[in-house]
Amino acid sequence: MITHVQKLKFQTHHAATLVNAANENGRKFYHIIKMDEASMNKLNEDISQKKKVDFKQYGEILFSGWGEEPSKKVLQEIEKMLEE
Repeated sequence: MITHVQKLKFQTHHAATLVNAANENGRKFYHIIKMDEASMNKLNEDISQKKKVDFKQYGEILFSGWGEEPSKKVLQEIEKMLEE
């Protein structure tokens, strides 16, 4: 179940997007995915249609972790990556 999709930062035609979800056992996790606008729209469409989602289809997974939110350190690393 995907509960939240948030654009963290745009860079040219891509965004680092925070996706909150839960696995089949209900354990919460997050992915930060670098994706373009078309992929973000497709992800949102697939979520709304309750399709099974393979996050690798939508872009490059930059970070993943258990829980709802990445640490401040991870967010700082994302900022640095997108500045380059």
